[in-house]
Amino acid sequence: MSADGSGAVSGVQFILAEMLDAFEDYGVDRRVSRHMLTTPPEAMYFFSDFELTEYGINRTGEEAVAAAAGYEARQTLPFTDFPALAYLGSPDLITLPDFSGRDEWARNFRTRIRDGLSAGPNFSGHYSLIEIGCGTSCRFAFVADARNGQVFSFPYGGEEQYEMELLYNIDSRLVKATWMKDWETCIQQDLEFNGAEFVVLGETTFPRVNFCN
Repeated sequence: MSADGSGAVSGVQFILAEMLDAFEDYGVDRRVSRHMLTTPPEAMYFFSDFELTEYGINRTGEEAVAAAAGYEARQTLPFTDFPALAYLGSPDLITLPDFSGRDEWARNFRTRIRDGLSAGPNFSGHYSLIEIGCGTSCRFAFVADARNGQVFSFPYGGEEQYEMELLYNIDSRLVKATWMKDWETCIQQDLEFNGAEFVVLGETTFPRVNFCN
């Protein structure tokens, strides 16, 4: 992707958002998106035979039906039903956590949390949802309030929620969390952040095809 001229970047950003929504609707593996975004505009990326199978690009009829059923099941609560209640007025207003006091419990991850918060809010108006890898297909997360720096722990992550993926955006207080229940089944939960904790609003299961995300 490339853009020239005034306002072109914002146009590409809008198109990218539309494309990623379509990818999610059709069950495109997130690693396909990564190759798309990291391949230079003048180049072309060719998927290997391994990737074609691993990413589920060339699906059999049975796999395609299973994937379609899975992603249809994931269309649960819409993000727009849970709008952000407040936004941060300016990046200059970001407050970093107090790792020597209130937020000391998260001190071991202070660098990642500070960096994530400093990059600006990406969730529910004035929060930063910061994901941290813990190995292959393993991750956990924190939420930090840009207004006062307070850090909250996301309730899921690590080996217990293997292949966890989080879907969220700055305009909604809803998070969709997906992870592997077993080798054949995935779980997705809709969670609402109320400013203090995450509340589970609904849960669904769907067939696991290659990966849960």
